[in-house]
Amino acid sequence: MRRTRWWRFITRSGARCDLPDQTRDILRFAIKCGATPERLGNDDFGSLTQHGLDNGQILEVIAAAAMAVYATIIADATILDVDAMFADM
Repeated sequence: MRRTRWWRFITRSGARCDLPDQTRDILRFAIKCGATPERLGNDDFGSLTQHGLDNGQILEVIAAAAMAVYATIIADATILDVDAMFADM
């Protein structure tokens, strides 16, 4: 997976910034799911269920992470140019 500035921001500082706990934990889970899904464990799922997410909602987070990985692979494989809006991020 191509590492961009936004990826570094989220993984290094974004998950620790002033976000509601639920949002922060969903982002952490989604990032881990997209980058190293084999390392997901009970604690990761527990961090979402403690915020009241049910299995269907957790599956939605997993599906969104998978779609983001898929879109990155398609963009990389087809050598798409980055939109100007995202190039400055």
